[in-house]
Amino acid sequence: RELLAQARTIEGPSARDDTLESLAHAAHRAGAPSLAREACLAIADPAARARTLLSLAALSKEAGDAGAAAKLTDQARAAAATVRPAAECARSLSSVARAYADLDQEPTAAKVLAQARGAAARESHRRKADQAWHNIATASMKAGRPEEALAATQKIQSEISKVTAVKRIAIGHAAAGRYEKAVEILNSLAQPYTVDLGLSAIANECANRGDYERVAKIVEGVRGQNVRDSTLASAAGTAAQRGDFARALQFAHSITNRP
Repeated sequence: RELLAQARTIEGPSARDDTLESLAHAAHRAGAPSLAREACLAIADPAARARTLLSLAALSKEAGDAGAAAKLTDQARAAAATVRPAAECARSLSSVARAYADLDQEPTAAKVLAQARGAAARESHRRKADQAWHNIATASMKAGRPEEALAATQKIQSEISKVTAVKRIAIGHAAAGRYEKAVEILNSLAQPYTVDLGLSAIANECANRGDYERVAKIVEGVRGQNVRDSTLASAAGTAAQRGDFARALQFAHSITNRP
């Protein structure tokens, strides 16, 4: 606690907060969780305080102490709610929502996401607002709320950022085994090449799972020949690594531009 007292006397808020953050992690590693929490709560910047509390929560969860992780996440939520400006508040709250999802507290995660959406709606700077909605979309997928994630992407004004966010959501659906929904979301995009790249990523996900029938079906929807061929080549390599040489040859023979 002598170190904590010394850290509090450091001049300059940024240097003081950095020292307190380092002390919090060191105390946690040393098996002094109460000192770690005290150091966290002494951090003046609420965004840094929330970030450090979430870091300690993750470490507590890894150590099997779900109760401590939950308490730290609650404290992080309180700190995140006071972050300014609005876009930074939304980002901090999105991180808190992901932490609650990791703790299997989806209802609480949903409430925090609602707070994040409120903060993002208050942001007047376009680029910052777009990033806030992107963060909310990602956190919503993590919290098992894909429809809310997709709705968040529609708030993004930059077309490039929106396409990137939508593609990530589609790939998230594919990773969860919701392939039809993933393809449906991708096909809602206006850019054929972007759709093709998304379909290729989903096909690769299916190949990694050994679902070759679905790979073949998804590849049929790829319009660009180069992307289709590279997807087939990747699927062939994956199948060969898994020992399915017949399927690997089938994919290889489907490549149009073979050397």
